Amino acid sequence: MAGVCYLQYTHVEGVDVAALAPHVAALHAKNDGPLYYYGPTVENFWNDRGSDFTGAEYWVAFPAELAGQDVRVPPLASSPELPLARYGHPVGQGAEHKVDKAGDAFVQLKANRGDATVAVRRMVWAPSGTPSLVAVRLRTNGIATLQAAATSYDAPFAEIRLPDTKMAWRTVWLDLDEARANGGRGGDHILYLRSVGGTANVDVIGVTPQAHEVVAPVRFADAPQLSLVAVAGEELSRTFAWTGSDTATLALQGASQGMSLTGNDFRWTPKRAGTHDVLVVASDATTDTTLPVTVTVAPDRPAAIAALLAGVDEPATYTSGSWAAVAAARDAAAAASTADSTTFAGLLESLRAAVAALEELSPRLADGSLDYTGLVTSPLTTAQMNSLVDDDNQTFWGDQRVPNITFDAGPGHRLRADRFGYLARDTFPNRAKGTNVYGSDDNVTWTLLTEHVNAGSDSAMEWVDVKAEVREQAYRFLKLQVDEPGVASDPAFPGIWSLSEFRIDGERIEAVGSLDAVEVSSPDDVAGRVVAGDTAEVTFSGDDAISGVAVTIQGRPATLTDTGEGTWRATATLTEPTAPGYVPFAIDFVTPDGRQADTVAATTDTSRLYLSTDAGLVDAAFGAARVIAPDGSTSTALVAEAGRLFDGNAATHTDTRAVNGTYAITWDFGTGGCVALTGAEILVRQDGYGISRISNLRLEGSADGITWTRLTPAPPRGTLDWQQWIVRDQGAYRYVRLVNGTIMGVAELRLYGAVA
Repeated sequence: MAGVCYLQYTHVEGVDVAALAPHVAALHAKNDGPLYYYGPTVENFWNDRGSDFTGAEYWVAFPAELAGQDVRVPPLASSPELPLARYGHPVGQGAEHKVDKAGDAFVQLKANRGDATVAVRRMVWAPSGTPSLVAVRLRTNGIATLQAAATSYDAPFAEIRLPDTKMAWRTVWLDLDEARANGGRGGDHILYLRSVGGTANVDVIGVTPQAHEVVAPVRFADAPQLSLVAVAGEELSRTFAWTGSDTATLALQGASQGMSLTGNDFRWTPKRAGTHDVLVVASDATTDTTLPVTVTVAPDRPAAIAALLAGVDEPATYTSGSWAAVAAARDAAAAASTADSTTFAGLLESLRAAVAALEELSPRLADGSLDYTGLVTSPLTTAQMNSLVDDDNQTFWGDQRVPNITFDAGPGHRLRADRFGYLARDTFPNRAKGTNVYGSDDNVTWTLLTEHVNAGSDSAMEWVDVKAEVREQAYRFLKLQVDEPGVASDPAFPGIWSLSEFRIDGERIEAVGSLDAVEVSSPDDVAGRVVAGDTAEVTFSGDDAISGVAVTIQGRPATLTDTGEGTWRATATLTEPTAPGYVPFAIDFVTPDGRQADTVAATTDTSRLYLSTDAGLVDAAFGAARVIAPDGSTSTALVAEAGRLFDGNAATHTDTRAVNGTYAITWDFGTGGCVALTGAEILVRQDGYGISRISNLRLEGSADGITWTRLTPAPPRGTLDWQQWIVRDQGAYRYVRLVNGTIMGVAELRLYGAVA
């Protein structure tokens, strides 16, 4: 868009853009040509990704006066690397463009001169959870620190220690997927690199996004940094384990006197107490990877143990399991005051590892609320979860098209809350409105926790108290659910739910006892649906020292088999349900220390069985009926679509498109034939489209295939679970159709009634 503005004002309006808007002129001068690198791949500007204009129609924005100009089209770059001479913008007094005697153009960062930051545009991030190496080609004249941030003023989301490259151009790297490099306020395609501390010059010549095809770096097992404790006069030894390059070699920079490194074996016998920093550098032909190591030397063994425990809070701050490991390692080290130095060093390492593995029971965000992002599992990606706690109303969890999202604290923990906080995406408060929070221990039966729905605010956190009568109750599952949705911003896009921030003002609590894995299944299920007479199995594993194990399925004692080594299997034959729903189960046991464990009533893998009935099913009749298109013709495609509704596979679904403007699958029971439906069950397509495209889904009946009567008074509920679908008109019809107002995605359908 800046290029279009430049052309319009320069060639049509006669404006000296360089004088009046120098940044626009500079951006135009650095424009790419029609072929450019988008990460590691070459893109063509004349496609839909090209600009705010649509693909090849971009040319219509060019002024006619441009035809008489000597236009030079920038060529495709020689590689995916983004040279900072073109894509880097210095920020602050400590950064400036430079060209050396060899003709290399770069941005020099001098931290001792103030803010030494460069903004790099045209970055591309990999999806969350996948490697996204960002390669930075640079040189230094000393050890330095390089930080990566979303803006020039935000705290860094990553940093690395840079080796002294002796002014040779080398490549360093960071792993920055979209979960860490959340663009937000700085823009989705901008990375800020900042040099901090020290006096070294950092010259950055280029940055390569998604550089996994460019570098195959060393990865230290102890990354990103390592803190060790030693005893004065006793040898400290460590092997630096790493994976990656087969040709890399290790070296020390900034080493204290007496430190040695042979291969990857480090040895040092410190003479006196103190703190020492050293940089371990792994180098191959082009790339350096660093491991910062801090060694605290204690005057004696008790002081070494105390140094490792410095900064550790009270035991109640941590999960009982992680604290137990620290206590055991501490006691073992304290009891070894006369052990030889090698043995004691090993005990110190065990204590260091246990302290490093401490897990806070209720970690906190800056505002004091619970940092739940690492405590729960949910359908959200890591990047989406992080967006809920980043204090930025520009980032959000996406345009969700589901009515609810569940957080699972796991079988060993519960969540208790005093209040919940909501912040809507900027300019879209209506898309966050009407949300309640519910709690459950079995993921089936839910208790309303919030006093009322939120009103929707995009300017300040909106807090809603938990109802007084359940404020002291803790639950394994929390469900956010839209109960009173706001008015859609655009009627063409209803049902969008967007939260920018979500807070839990509360705590995580350890359950009494827990199991490692719990799964429910059946050898008789059809797409997770079971009926009376089928077998339900609950398999679970845990500490083999637990006792008093008892299991109920559907409220009745199940047959329990101890399969050995801390694993059990419980089975039961299912009976007719009072009403269709998910099969309930409960596991009770006594912990190894003699406490009655909290009942376990949910799986660890989200598996569930939907219990229904086959009495009155007329699916076979629908399978034998003629499938026709809305115009009455036979359609091979629609026959295949109809087959997916009854194939017993939740992973398949219809994708019914319009025929003459109608999205429908129609069954014709022939002359003299008819069916009277009394009920239905449905499983929608198992993703967001399955929910977002059902607002007008219905069953209809007709005597002539022309005039249709609605059988289901309402569309299915917005859920990915099996559900009953009420049929109100139970008249007999020759034709029955499943019809929608848009593309129709249904995974499974079960129909009840009578066929004549």
